[in-house]
Amino acid sequence: MTEREITVELVTSTARFAQHVDAAVDEPLFGIDTEFSSAKTYYPRLALVQISWPDRIILVDPFTVDLQPLIALFAGPGTAIAHSATNDLDVLDQVIGARPSAIFDTQIAAELVGMEKLSLQGITAELLSIELDKAEQLRDWTMRPLPEAALDYAALDVAHLFDLREELLVDLEQFGRVEAMEQECAALLGAPLRTVVLDECWWHLREWNTLPSAAYPYAQEIAKLREELAIMANVPKRHVLRDEVVLSLAQNPPRTPEKAKAMLRRTKFDLAYLTDLLDAVALAETIDPGSVRLPFDKATSVDLRPLLSALQTLTREAAEQHQIVPAMVASRADFLARLGGRASRLDRPWRAPIITDQVDAAIAAWRLENEQPPLED
Repeated sequence: MTEREITVELVTSTARFAQHVDAAVDEPLFGIDTEFSSAKTYYPRLALVQISWPDRIILVDPFTVDLQPLIALFAGPGTAIAHSATNDLDVLDQVIGARPSAIFDTQIAAELVGMEKLSLQGITAELLSIELDKAEQLRDWTMRPLPEAALDYAALDVAHLFDLREELLVDLEQFGRVEAMEQECAALLGAPLRTVVLDECWWHLREWNTLPSAAYPYAQEIAKLREELAIMANVPKRHVLRDEVVLSLAQNPPRTPEKAKAMLRRTKFDLAYLTDLLDAVALAETIDPGSVRLPFDKATSVDLRPLLSALQTLTREAAEQHQIVPAMVASRADFLARLGGRASRLDRPWRAPIITDQVDAAIAAWRLENEQPPLED
């Protein structure tokens, strides 16, 4: 590990932030992390941006700083170093409409070399013998002023990223996984912002699969309304209707204001939208339950469980043989995508000799044995 003197500065003005970016825009590497809160909002609220260079760390307060200078940093030649960057990239993309031109995600690297503990705390302890204090992990980062303990915690999230990258690069080279790392990081940067498919929102209801098929249209339309109201008010979905209430309404749909009010009496539902709820129920009345879109594995009449179980066994064996974290090798979602002819992580070239070729062979054998044509999503 490299010993270096690092200064830490809380940046609360756009001018000062721009000075830091201008001074380091051509640096080959920079660390980045964010703190955000979604406890009280539908969209995550960015509350802090931590950026590190070899000699300094800045903690940027987005409540007082215009983050537009980040665009210039992201467009520069530097590679961003981050840990488990998916959410950070999405939040920053929503705020400034930009992502780094290159990234090294230390969690991805840790998965590719088979590390057991994948948290930033875990890999820092294993690779650098440094224990990170996570006491501030559950803090509400939107509160101001932030205490010194919170600022220290935030700085530590980016303080060791350079050293972690150096250690992980050695392991990646030893395992011959540098190209795999490049493919995974390119896919991370190229992933579109996660979007909401309103007709599929009901799939995320807890225990939705306990509903009778006759209730599917009502669950679809009521969950869709809940999502739209949550987006409009920028509040968590549960603040509009809890899952169990949506399920209850779907199974016993109210068709009159009186019944709806009775069913909603102990909920947080805003009765100003009572007509919208009744309209959703009325629309559901016109939908054939058989036409409601289901998740792929629920929509097909073929029992996929034996095949999926066999593919998961192949994944565990491949992960053990190649010393890769199983979740990085392949997932159930990857198998379902492959069966449905959709893009998935199995398309990335580095996986072909490790798992994709075996998956394709197993699927082909299953289709032949069960006389199944290619399944379509």
